[in-house]
Amino acid sequence: MRRYTGALLGLALLAGCATVGPLERRLEGRWQWVESTGGLAGLRRTPQSEGYNQELVFYSHKLEVWRSGKLVTVLRYRIERKRTLLQPEPGDVLVYEDLFLPEQLIRWGRGDTLYLADVCADCFVHTYVRRR
Repeated sequence: MRRYTGALLGLALLAGCATVGPLERRLEGRWQWVESTGGLAGLRRTPQSEGYNQELVFYSHKLEVWRSGKLVTVLRYRIERKRTLLQPEPGDVLVYEDLFLPEQLIRWGRGDTLYLADVCADCFVHTYVRRR
């Protein structure tokens, strides 16, 4: 009986852990903000225009947001494959536990370029490059 109880406990612990797939592994690491474009007015924001640098650090289903070397927030996220109002076919979407943050469609550019498109009308597309 103890053997079965231990096995069940082990399975319950594993079920509670989020798995890390290939997309999460590709996101892991540091990403430097290059620009954000969009909004109703078609704005372009950069570190120079905004007066700060921003860096995203992805690891283990968590995201740290750093501005000018200071930690701003730590967010928990998951990745879902689904349709959005930005595209009819399913795409990889960052879904944050914070309900006030928009979901973000993940797109990849050439080399180590990451695009995060806010899933909402007249929102922004944020461009990041991987830091080595």
